[in-house]
Amino acid sequence: MSCAAALTGMSWWKIWPPHFDAYVASTGRRTIAAVVHELKVWRTEGVETGEQADAHLKLLALRQSREQYVSSLLDIARTN
Repeated sequence: MSCAAALTGMSWWKIWPPHFDAYVASTGRRTIAAVVHELKVWRTEGVETGEQADAHLKLLALRQSREQYVSSLLDIARTN
């Protein structure tokens, strides 16, 4: 399936939050295929609306800040 077909079939415009592409890019991936993959992952996690997507982004940001805090406590350098 092409990326365009996957995006069309997923109704991505209904759940694409404003900073979703920036989130995907922050993970080191910058392709449409990466966006499609992340949308599929979110869909399997139950994210189906814009409001749920915003909440999921906030959860991911909180998780990242907690991981950085624990890493600093353990003096572990972040590799990503």
